[in-house]
Amino acid sequence: MSEDYQKAKRLGERAYRKAVARGQYPYLPALNEIVEDLESLQRVDIGHTEIPLSMIVGTKTAGRQNAFACNFMPLLDDYTEFALKWERLYESQMEEGIREPIQVLEYMKRFYVVEGNKRVSIMNFVGMHSASAQVVRLLPEKSEDPEVKLYYEFTEFYKAAPIYDITFSKPGYYHQFAELLGQDLNHKWDEDLLRRIRSALIYFEKIFYNKGGRSLGIPSGDALLAYMRIYPLKSIMEDSAAMLESRMSRLWKEFVTESRSIDLVEHPEDESRNALTAPIKGIFQKHFSAANPLAVAFMYERSPEHSSWLYGHSLGQNAVEDAFDGVVRTKAYEPENENDTLRDMIDRAVADGSRIIFTLTSRQMDDTLRSAIHFPNVTFLNCSVNLSHNAVRTYYARMYEAKFIMGALAAMMADNHRIGYVADMPVYGTIANINAFAVGASLVDPAARIHLKWHMQEGTDWEQELLKEDVRLISGRDYIRPDHACRKYGLFRVQEDGSVENLAAPVIDWGRYYCRMLQSMLDTGLDAPSAQKSGQTVSYWWGMSAGVVDVIPSAKLPYSAKKMMNLLKNAIIEGHLSPFEGELRAADRIISEEGAGPLSASSIITMDWLNDNIIGKIPDAGMMNEDARGTMNVIGVEPRK
Repeated sequence: MSEDYQKAKRLGERAYRKAVARGQYPYLPALNEIVEDLESLQRVDIGHTEIPLSMIVGTKTAGRQNAFACNFMPLLDDYTEFALKWERLYESQMEEGIREPIQVLEYMKRFYVVEGNKRVSIMNFVGMHSASAQVVRLLPEKSEDPEVKLYYEFTEFYKAAPIYDITFSKPGYYHQFAELLGQDLNHKWDEDLLRRIRSALIYFEKIFYNKGGRSLGIPSGDALLAYMRIYPLKSIMEDSAAMLESRMSRLWKEFVTESRSIDLVEHPEDESRNALTAPIKGIFQKHFSAANPLAVAFMYERSPEHSSWLYGHSLGQNAVEDAFDGVVRTKAYEPENENDTLRDMIDRAVADGSRIIFTLTSRQMDDTLRSAIHFPNVTFLNCSVNLSHNAVRTYYARMYEAKFIMGALAAMMADNHRIGYVADMPVYGTIANINAFAVGASLVDPAARIHLKWHMQEGTDWEQELLKEDVRLISGRDYIRPDHACRKYGLFRVQEDGSVENLAAPVIDWGRYYCRMLQSMLDTGLDAPSAQKSGQTVSYWWGMSAGVVDVIPSAKLPYSAKKMMNLLKNAIIEGHLSPFEGELRAADRIISEEGAGPLSASSIITMDWLNDNIIGKIPDAGMMNEDARGTMNVIGVEPRK
């Protein structure tokens, strides 16, 4: 018997012993033992393609599984018929190569061999990267299981880009990958691009794993995506290995972030109890005073006069100026011309001495991240939710708490059980606001129905639609633009003569928010270790308990409604009431059962369902206007299929 078979057998025996020591199954897993009713699953003939050997994990049936260890190396004794066949096939491989494709079943992006186990064993032994295979895909039943949802996103990706090589760990990442390449999942990708992706991934993986990437517990695709948010794909093949290694070193904490959860700071007092939320990069080691102020920059996409959202932040910036007696100085940056980018604005801010930079919309996150990597001694914060990066903190408000109260007020004031709700676009956080409003309304009036409209949907006129549906009590946009004053904001009633009666409005006190964040940094930043040293991602998500979210009643609101509003507000502040606890129902399913505790923060932020008393649906990005599509590409909520 040749030394090659004996060497392969030793590798198999070693893998067998390690698996037993860890309490793991030491042989090849058999798919028909993993999946019940295997033959009943829907099949898709993928055809002849190249598949990564690392993704071939077992066999279809248990027939030959004990002949191989879990790494596909042989276990049977020398001079057995199996060993002789293995050796002859190995010699053929070394002389002529393996030409005949193996046959595999693909299930959940893993391959199980139907015919060709010894060929897979030999290809692994000689260190090949991929195998030629005839592939049949078995589709699992659709469900809310995150792994199943991610898998169906992969099948969507595969139709456009038929490659198995790249794997991601989170839903949405295949869409992000496509966007970074200027592609989508609705059209076939060019063959040349697919070849470049495969080549770049193989090279990237080699350096990533050599630097210890396996210890992070994330697929190499996640790391590649983090890299591509800063550098283009072509740089992997065009730039030197030393340059690539240097970039990876700078991005390593971003890779670590992919493997860890976000540290969500829901209350300002949590700052002092949680060392992970101490200021980034230790910038407060020095003393600041009116003579030597801390410079803070605010990045505006356009003039606050033309945006209700930015105007609120502008008021917050003014409050910071007034609150710190000159110890903190702020400066606003806006594009100086149509070619002036956020990166240009940040460069100016850093040159002006800014130590903290706030970027005010989710659309600014990508450039904020690139600048944060470029300027490691400057602290960056982006106003967004559900965007996790080690180098950039995020902050947002729990507006859904105010919307819950607004819904209860609306149900009390509606005289025909019909209430309108106008949202801008379906992004993370917005769906929670809509559902909280609907839940609040249902508690006061079980017959209440929420007529949902989208302000930024193309080809629609929400005012006319609600009028035709006999809806006159409406929850409109939360803010007004200074250059376009309008009374149709907050909760309002449209009278028979067309006049508007304002009843209440939700507010985010950005002044209090910014002041509390900055004061917390100043108070806790002298000695505590930075979050970035641990690879932790920090996101502020404050609400009514922090005093940054509120509902303001108008004089038109009856005293009984104000009394109810205050009762609900106090219950939320004291932690006795959560809009999303107990039984919750969408139109097509039960979200949580009676008696269930509050939904997790992550479940609230990433909602993709509508409460069962809502008349309307979540539109996809193609139905929205151009401005909305830009934001939805970053934090959009995909409608449920």
